[in-house]
Amino acid sequence: MQIFFKKNWDSSKERYIKWWNQEGVIISCWKGYSKFSAEDIFKTKLLSWRDFWSDPEYSARYNEYVLSNLDYPLDILPIAKPDLGPGSLCLFLGSDIKDFSEKTIWYDPADFDIFAKPFEFEPECKWWQIQQKIIRKNLEYSKGRYMVGFPDLIENLDIMASLLGTENLLFALTEKPQKIKEKIFEINQIYFEVYNRIYEMIKDEKGCACFGAFNLWAPGKVAKVQCDVSVLISPSMFKDIVIPALDEQCRWLDYSMYHIDGSAELRHLDNLLKIENLKAFEWTPEPTVPSGGSAQWFDLYKRILAAGKSLQLIHIKPQEVETIFENLGTNGLYLAVDCDTPAEFEQIEKIHESISEVSN
Repeated sequence: MQIFFKKNWDSSKERYIKWWNQEGVIISCWKGYSKFSAEDIFKTKLLSWRDFWSDPEYSARYNEYVLSNLDYPLDILPIAKPDLGPGSLCLFLGSDIKDFSEKTIWYDPADFDIFAKPFEFEPECKWWQIQQKIIRKNLEYSKGRYMVGFPDLIENLDIMASLLGTENLLFALTEKPQKIKEKIFEINQIYFEVYNRIYEMIKDEKGCACFGAFNLWAPGKVAKVQCDVSVLISPSMFKDIVIPALDEQCRWLDYSMYHIDGSAELRHLDNLLKIENLKAFEWTPEPTVPSGGSAQWFDLYKRILAAGKSLQLIHIKPQEVETIFENLGTNGLYLAVDCDTPAEFEQIEKIHESISEVSN
């Protein structure tokens, strides 16, 4: 009989459910994953980054090795991530892969006129066939010991940017915005179909699932959503072009969290907060400003929490944790804390234990 890697899963699962409902706290630490190098694990010069990302056996072996060599206290989740890069939905719509590296994948624009006809999902698409094999191989290796998460499909204008190229997308937004809106809603339909196919593979017997990017779990259909291209457009264009399809996507999902990537995206927050079914926000400050645990952002966090949304904060320093709770309370916060020493980890475990006792 295989044993699930996370010993405190029953209590941690309840904390995730409460967090989605803006009740209670999640404390995690993601730094353990970063100490593993694919080159060190495979110990071969034959490894290409193409193989690492797109070969099902490499993917499954890597995830199994990493997850077998970590511990899962706090609310850390054991999640295998069978991704074909961030934004892989574009591969099922006509893009191709341009290049691979250890950290990510870059895509080429589609080599056809994407406005000539509606998008259609083609199950025989080469990259979709590969994606299925990667997920199935990870499930085979998992044997129930760890979770297999959703790939980071991405959606909306970011997928249009991959299909057209960012510069061409900006021209199209000016010249034919209605066409762009139509294509985004078409992308939604493909997203829903692809998501459902993957969901049927990875969900548990109760319909629960996890999303690899930003380490999310929920008792239903769950995803991180985003629009990084929004840094290049005005709030009025964002409201007109992006929000309608994003709202549809959040209504379709059971649990969604919006990834705010840098201060330039904050100008869209008013419009985002009005999406009723968007349940949470994640904040990633750019490297040139204070990190997410800084008091500089407390007013932003209070505004989001006051709107009835939960928060995920990443790269929090151990010494910032208590100050965050003192200023923001202990409801609706997911802190990903960067612990570098055993002493720091022990400190966070004590805080986690004390808060969990109060919550229960």
